[in-house]
Amino acid sequence: MKIKAKKELLNDLNMIADFRDKDKITYSLGEILFMSLFGLIKGNHTFEQLHDWMEFNSSNKIFLKLFNKRDRLDIPCESTLHRILVNVDNEALEKVFRNFFGKYVSKKHIAVDGKWLNGSDVNGQYTKQSHKMIFNMFDREGKIVIAHKFLEKGKLSEIPAFKEILEDKTFHLSGGQIFSFDALMTQVDILETINNNNNKYIAKVKYNQKELRDKVELTVTNFQNPTQSYSINESFQTEGNKWVKRKCDIYQNLDCDIVLYDSRFKNIQTIIKTTKETTNKVTGELKTTTHYH
Repeated sequence: MKIKAKKELLNDLNMIADFRDKDKITYSLGEILFMSLFGLIKGNHTFEQLHDWMEFNSSNKIFLKLFNKRDRLDIPCESTLHRILVNVDNEALEKVFRNFFGKYVSKKHIAVDGKWLNGSDVNGQYTKQSHKMIFNMFDREGKIVIAHKFLEKGKLSEIPAFKEILEDKTFHLSGGQIFSFDALMTQVDILETINNNNNKYIAKVKYNQKELRDKVELTVTNFQNPTQSYSINESFQTEGNKWVKRKCDIYQNLDCDIVLYDSRFKNIQTIIKTTKETTNKVTGELKTTTHYH
């Protein structure tokens, strides 16, 4: 990142409102956030690691020049660093994050998923069992998480969080994006929101959507052959000590844009059938499953 871009990011971070008493501020919030960001990128994921990394780089020439300091940076103690970071306005920080890093990605293919933050809790003190979840939107080409949102109400909160990001104008979706996600997000309002914004999606058909799944299977049966097929001859081994092989068949209507009509899920242009063969390395048992997207 060039010095001009670094200064731009620092200026944006300096605009975040400081929750501390103005008369008691010793350490610049923008500088702490800037160093913390790059410390995290370097793989320092705990408060202790982050504090040690910041101490080690307290005389770094790039940081000194950027922060307009002469000799050495004043680094807060670990407990102070912890207190500052857990009390930062997440929404304001997220807005800076999206605006700045959004310029470095294409936003052509966006993968969506939620992950539990094991060891975390709602107060950031590692004392409670109410773990946080973080909802991520990942740019596949740039390999950068371009948006995220903390959740505290369990798995079902992913759906409104996804809709909120899709409708957020600061996310700067220009149309033409392709979203991919697991079966949880195959909801009528989610898919229609994406479609109405001139974007596309790759959505898994859930087993409990029997009417839709039956319609998809019937449509596939009516094709004599797939429009395209991809298969990997060699199996790969999973962490569960099983060998997996997949075949992917794609079905499209070459005469028009729609391959399947459904009154709830509009504009279905492609059906993807994935056949997975799983072989137990110990018993030799072969299991075949079929999924549709």
